[in-house]
Amino acid sequence: MSASQAAGGFGLEGILSVLREELRMVVREELRSFTPGEMPKVVAAPLALLSVMEVAKTMGVKPPTVRAWIDSGRLLASKPGHEFRVRAEDLERFIALRQRSKESPVASVDDQVTSMMGRIGRMK
Repeated sequence: MSASQAAGGFGLEGILSVLREELRMVVREELRSFTPGEMPKVVAAPLALLSVMEVAKTMGVKPPTVRAWIDSGRLLASKPGHEFRVRAEDLERFIALRQRSKESPVASVDDQVTSMMGRIGRMK
């Protein structure tokens, strides 16, 4: 049985679409579990792109740690020029997942799904 047959006849794009939708549902559920006061907010415009240095300052870590999160796929980023940029909403999601993983081992699965989706997104 081929991979596309195992996925109900979907090709690679169909599988990616299903995975993206599943990830969206998981993230929505996780974000709903937080009360507004619990989740830290990133101070930036909604479509702002943050530098690695800005993310590092926000998170209280050094830039190589942020790059490691990006390289592992845990933190989504783009590279429009020669340096990575992180969308403010992606950083907020990352913070929420990290906070959740400290509270529950279930969140580690969410981290793995996010990591996988980040790597899939970079393959396109």
